[in-house]
Amino acid sequence: MRAALVDTFNELTREKMNEGLERVAKADEAATAVNKLLRDKYGIEVTLITVENPSSYQQYEQIVRQRKDTDQEVAALVQEQAQELAAKAKQVEDETKKAEIVKTTTVATNKVLLNEAQADKDKKVRTAEGYRDTTKADADAKLADQLPPSPKANESRGRPMRSGSSAWPSRSAAPAAASSSRPSMRSASRR
Repeated sequence: MRAALVDTFNELTREKMNEGLERVAKADEAATAVNKLLRDKYGIEVTLITVENPSSYQQYEQIVRQRKDTDQEVAALVQEQAQELAAKAKQVEDETKKAEIVKTTTVATNKVLLNEAQADKDKKVRTAEGYRDTTKADADAKLADQLPPSPKANESRGRPMRSGSSAWPSRSAAPAAASSSRPSMRSASRR
């Protein structure tokens, strides 16, 4: 029977023992445990167990109060540190998100700039190619105007070429033609 009482009240801490409601609840629990033992063996029933306010030396009670206050302060500090850590973690998370947004924005901006530069390059290449083609066509046209007509062109105009002659004057024919049209210096000095 004593063991049932001790086991039940040992579940309370010193602080809980000072609280009346906890002490009364444990007293009712202890009465139930004691009644099981006494009623079965002896037929006796306990209706009420009364526990007085525990008392101890003043120094011991003061130490218990100090410990309780210290535990509360430690709990408050632990909670404050946990809140600070949570705030720092949130701040780091926010900064990470901001950095990711900046990175994504920069990548997107760079892609847009790259696409614009590529489009500008393509436009300049097409413009240069068009200019080249136009200039080449103009140069080909000027060259065609300056050159004597080709044999095929002569045939298409109805002038057949003589065999053995070419559209280009020969080198030997050019000086001979030039010398026959001008008097030579030797002949001019003899006169």
